[in-house]
Amino acid sequence: MSNRVEKDQIRDYLEGYHRSYGFPIRFYGNQIGTVLIGEWHYLFENEQAELIEALRPSRLILEHLGGLNYDPHADTLVKAEGRVCPDFEFDLIAKSLLTSHSDRPYGLRIFYELSRKYGIPLLGCDLTITEMAQASILERGEENNEISEIKKLMSSPDKMGRLIMQRTRSQRDRQMKRFISNHQGTPDNPSVAIVGQLHSAYINSCGVLNNYASIEQLPDSLTRRNAPLLASQGVAFRA
Repeated sequence: MSNRVEKDQIRDYLEGYHRSYGFPIRFYGNQIGTVLIGEWHYLFENEQAELIEALRPSRLILEHLGGLNYDPHADTLVKAEGRVCPDFEFDLIAKSLLTSHSDRPYGLRIFYELSRKYGIPLLGCDLTITEMAQASILERGEENNEISEIKKLMSSPDKMGRLIMQRTRSQRDRQMKRFISNHQGTPDNPSVAIVGQLHSAYINSCGVLNNYASIEQLPDSLTRRNAPLLASQGVAFRA
């Protein structure tokens, strides 16, 4: 087992991470307490796992857990207080934690294993699918937001795509911003958050985080592996 990166070496580690993988990074402060990763979903889980293993964060915040939290010490997945997540959706997320991405597109097993190995709580920062559907229905002025209607929407990938991307994007942005802002880390107890790149861009634009690094993980990031470092506060590492 490799040693955890010391708090005064987090920025140095992230600069080396950039040199290894070419992911653009912006630093906001020198004592980094939070790392915000904006990803192209499901392409970079191994690179993310390497960073998590090095930093051993006090919490790992994941878009794909919706409104659920996983406690590795009790080995329990629970719905966060006040969240709407019926059993059929809870079961889908529970299965994703035990499924490898290589076996299923939404598999999160690599993060589950790191959570168990290092005792890192996993926190969901997004709306649940049911909450997205309810918000979408209410936004359109439609009266029926019963669970049966939401299950019908979930049965159609095309409808769900329009539902999530077009009808509830702003609500999801605000939910993730609030959650991550309220769960920022410190150099002694850092936080890592992984969300879609468009969500991370919104969070960066709001200026709600302090002393953090923002990493962009997109397919063309791999072409920047040999990009020169242009490091300064708030300036991206890019070619």
